[in-house]
Order: sequence, then structure tokens, then C-alpha cells
Amino acid sequence: MSSASNDSSQHSQFRLPRGLIGRIAGWIMALQNRAMNRITVEQLKIAPDDNVLEIGFGPGEAIKYLARKSQARTIIGVDPSPAMLKQGMSANKQSVDAGRVMLIQGTVGALPFAADRFSKVFAVSTFHDWESRSSGLREVRRVLKDDGKLVLCLRRARKHPLPWSSPGLTSSELSQDLGLIKSCGFKAVQLISRRRRRRIVCIVAKK
Repeated sequence: MSSASNDSSQHSQFRLPRGLIGRIAGWIMALQNRAMNRITVEQLKIAPDDNVLEIGFGPGEAIKYLARKSQARTIIGVDPSPAMLKQGMSANKQSVDAGRVMLIQGTVGALPFAADRFSKVFAVSTFHDWESRSSGLREVRRVLKDDGKLVLCLRRARKHPLPWSSPGLTSSELSQDLGLIKSCGFKAVQLISRRRRRRIVCIVAKK
């Protein structure tokens, strides 16, 4: 198998983890995304009456952190991977058993929820893995309440990448994302970054 085929196979395991290699990919994501999870939860600014949805919960660490650090009423996660569903359920067993967290297998293109269900929706490092970002955004907007908040946490590309650098988005790609989100009907769309964590950025928008 060529190195290009290997790269494609490895990338697919992060987009849709499967089997043992998929579980390993989940553990890697749990480690790599810790700072992104914290920053996302800060940007969500959760209130006690919030119903929250995560798109692509992966190993379930962002939901675990959110359940521990916030008073959100309910937290629901959707992910297309059976392997991540199993891993996420294990990571959040206590909250799932208590009825505060629910994790389901599904895709952003066909969210199994009624309109105006959630006050906050977020995704950590998965926006560019959606099968169709425009269709996914329209579905997110459908399930968001009026004035509900969307937070997409992304990783910016290094200006001078090294062979072992984690992938990220260019300024041009981020600008295109902002334009796409606006074109899908969201308002108050802004890109937020931190001085200490310059590679981690959040796109924040309102319905």
C-alpha cells in the first residue's frame, strides 16, 4: 500500500473511527483536544436551563468536561461512529445513568430532533469532517432555538509546519467558513482566538 493510501486510511479513522484502530484514534483525540474542549466550554457560557448538543462527540471527553464544569440541564451528543458511541458511553457512564447525558449514533445531516430543541450547539475539531457543511449548518440552525448559540472549535494551521505538526486550517479556509456560516442564515458570526493558544480558534454565531 502506498504512503498516500496509508495517510488516507489514517485520516478516515479520525473522521469515522472503526474497530481497534478507531478506538486508538479516539484515545489520541482525547489527548489532542483537551485544550480545545476547555476553550469551547468557556465560549458556550452555559446557563442552568441550557439544553446542549455536541456534533461529533468522539471519545466523549468534551461532554464529560461540560457535565463536570457546567449546570446545563441536558447534554446530548451525536456521532456517526459505533466505536465512538461505545467509547463515549464508557467515558460518561455516570452522567448517562443519571439521565443528564444522552449519546446517540447519527449524522449532522439528519439530526433526529424537533426544531428549536437546543439553546447551544457545538463541535470540537469536526466541522471539516461533516459530509456536507452547508447541509449540516442548516440542520443545526433548524434544531437551535431563536437566538441560540453555535460554537465551532477549530485548529489553525501553523505558519511554518513541521513533519509532526497537527493539521489545521489556513486563514483563507477560516474566512470561507465564516462566509458559509453567514450564508446559511446565522448572525453575529465572529472568529475568536486567544493570545496564549493562537492555533485554537472558535467560530461563534447566533441563530
